[in-house]
Amino acid sequence: MPERSGSSDEVVLITGSGRGIGAATARLAAKRGYAVCVNYVANAKRAEQVASAIRAGGGKAITVQADTGDEGAIVALFEHVDRAIIPQVLMGRIGTPEECAEAILWLMSDAASYVTGAILPVTGGR
Repeated sequence: MPERSGSSDEVVLITGSGRGIGAATARLAAKRGYAVCVNYVANAKRAEQVASAIRAGGGKAITVQADTGDEGAIVALFEHVDRAIIPQVLMGRIGTPEECAEAILWLMSDAASYVTGAILPVTGGR
């Protein structure tokens, strides 16, 4: 499967991205062109260090505190990301059958070997 690169209008929200695997994923996503939301629960300093490094490298990143164990906090997290970094112009269409098939095959690939219990909307926007 070809390596995917984000564009300036694609956003990735990574929970727990102030450290470890989450921080590494945030940095790699930014390197590949995605705007990044660095989510954290308690350590704002570490989250800001990750976001600052992304911005220093020319990427776009914000930090947002939210406990993903709290449904209300999750809703607020997505609303914040929507306001802060998601472009206001949506794709204006639903995903094509071929685009949905690409997502399905990615989930079946080795690249997604550690993905479990994920919901992957292929909607072209909200």
